[in-house]
Amino acid sequence: MMYLGDFEEGQDINFGFSTYDADGESVTITSSDGIRIFRDDSTSGDTDPGTLSVDAYFTGAHKVFVDGYDSYLDDGCDYIVVLENAVIAAKTVNLVIAHFSIENRVTAPSATAIVNAIEASGSSVDQILVDTGTTLPALISAGCTGTGSITFTYTLTETIGGAAIPDAKVWATSDIGGNTVVASGRTNASGEVVFYLDADTYYIWRQKSSYNFTNPDTEVVS
Repeated sequence: MMYLGDFEEGQDINFGFSTYDADGESVTITSSDGIRIFRDDSTSGDTDPGTLSVDAYFTGAHKVFVDGYDSYLDDGCDYIVVLENAVIAAKTVNLVIAHFSIENRVTAPSATAIVNAIEASGSSVDQILVDTGTTLPALISAGCTGTGSITFTYTLTETIGGAAIPDAKVWATSDIGGNTVVASGRTNASGEVVFYLDADTYYIWRQKSSYNFTNPDTEVVS
């Protein structure tokens, strides 16, 4: 059974399906009671919305039309499409051939809808993309700086000369193995990163391209 998708109320649906004999050869539908569509948990269904066109494309390749304006079809529901009492290769079968829904799925907003929502709030896409340290890109790059009660500033500098190392990734773990990360961030132009930690011993890990750090660095926060 194929899922056809989630459709708008009143939208017509066209789809095809195939029938075969036991050897896999395409065969026609000799006779049938047509298409019956079942809404949600209904067991009676309705034959009005669906129309079957036998061999519409080729022998054994059929077409089904679903009238989107039929009164049986409501939004907020799922539907099963059944070929009823069909004779195929001398066998009588009831065949579930498709599944669809009408306005019954959560749909991601379009790019236009997102832009309209941003502008309606008094902002703009350009403002959001400016990295001022308070916008979304800045917060993403900053990482999670911790939830503790103590403000702890870690400064990363060159071993020789003491020059600040900016834009380095720094993270703190509560174990020497580095498995439990409690805070992370990037150093600023002064080589500093601020974490919010509780009093304890932490293991500081550093990473930046072209640098080789001896990790971890042990720091006691009190």
